[in-house]
Amino acid sequence: MAIIDGKKLAQDKLLDIATYCIHSALKAPQITGRVKLEFKIITGDDLNPFVEAFGLLMPIAGFHAVSLMSYSKAIAAGEPPVLLLIGGKNLRKSELAWNCGACGFETCKDFNQYSSGIKPGLDAEAKGPYCQWKTIDYGMCCDWACAQAWYHNITNRLEVASGWAARALGYMPECDIIRGLPLGPVQDMFWYSREVITENVPYDVLKQGLMTQYPSHWGVFPGHGRPIIKSSQKWWETPLNRTLTPGDLETLEQAKKSIFESLAVLREKVQSQKKSSDKQQ
Repeated sequence: MAIIDGKKLAQDKLLDIATYCIHSALKAPQITGRVKLEFKIITGDDLNPFVEAFGLLMPIAGFHAVSLMSYSKAIAAGEPPVLLLIGGKNLRKSELAWNCGACGFETCKDFNQYSSGIKPGLDAEAKGPYCQWKTIDYGMCCDWACAQAWYHNITNRLEVASGWAARALGYMPECDIIRGLPLGPVQDMFWYSREVITENVPYDVLKQGLMTQYPSHWGVFPGHGRPIIKSSQKWWETPLNRTLTPGDLETLEQAKKSIFESLAVLREKVQSQKKSSDKQQ
């Protein structure tokens, strides 16, 4: 006989849930039947390079900061998620000959000719462009995986960030797209309530960021021709106007170069450790 810590057991069983999610993704119906799937499950200390990659990728896409804070909090609390990586293959080429035009080209042949000339770098969150029908199929497979996790009452959220980090770290290089599905920690809505934001970001900084990203939510009636933002309780006393300013692409490109160099070092470290682990097994 043994007395078992129920919460610890629930955390340990997240690996079983990942298996069920894979079953569901493979069972998901496809319109084309042409999308091939690949899966990797990341646990324990192998999550740490993902956290590091989130930190490096933040200047390119700010949402990596939220993943950085979320994973760090869960790991520090001793409740790390089990990360299921879902990779999709054969999306960048259409052999369907449906010529539907959904991709923006008149024929599948035109799309294939264009797609074959595109070599996406790590500054793109996935290796597009894609056949739209296959994109729908891949999305359905991911949806079925998510639904399986919710069926078992496991909080989860399909992520761009962890899939992007997986690409940067060299996981599943043959896949055209990777999305990450963190399973757990075993609590309610961890990936949606995002308490880490209010815990780590000052209110004024968060408010300014939201106003910058979604200015129309704070805009006054535009008919008078003055694009004023309701920036405070008495916004009419110190009105602020929306303006269009040129983006500093040169600085961004310089930052990307440094980021990619750091990611290359991190990727080499991860792949070296993986090779060493494979030899020991």
